[in-house]
Amino acid sequence: MASATRKNNIHFMASNEERDMIRQRMKEAGVINMRTYLLSMAIDGQITHIEIKSINEMIRLLSNVSNNINQIAKHANETGNVHAADLDEISNQHEAIWVQIKLILNEVSELMGRVSGSGISSNRKPKQCAQSEA
Repeated sequence: MASATRKNNIHFMASNEERDMIRQRMKEAGVINMRTYLLSMAIDGQITHIEIKSINEMIRLLSNVSNNINQIAKHANETGNVHAADLDEISNQHEAIWVQIKLILNEVSELMGRVSGSGISSNRKPKQCAQSEA
């Protein structure tokens, strides 16, 4: 809904205690804008805030893999060689990322209350990297 179509002002009064309770609920939901929070609660009746710690670990692992790939590419461009140990390390990091993805999918599935038959599959196996000798 575009803000240009919002022409109606809705106003209500709240006690200090009620305002504090609203702010606490906003904090729990991870919402910092009171208008957004109140509008969402009035229209949808709920706000779902999902915080999954494994996502941060996956982001860290992806960053590591990206850095290593860049280092390998730079080395390959400079020397024309790729070391098998470098590819093994990337493959191991790739596996660790898939472990994190599986954890995330399981946590999301549990949060959604559909652990079995959710249509979310975390059984995908990582591809093996081709290896060349240095």
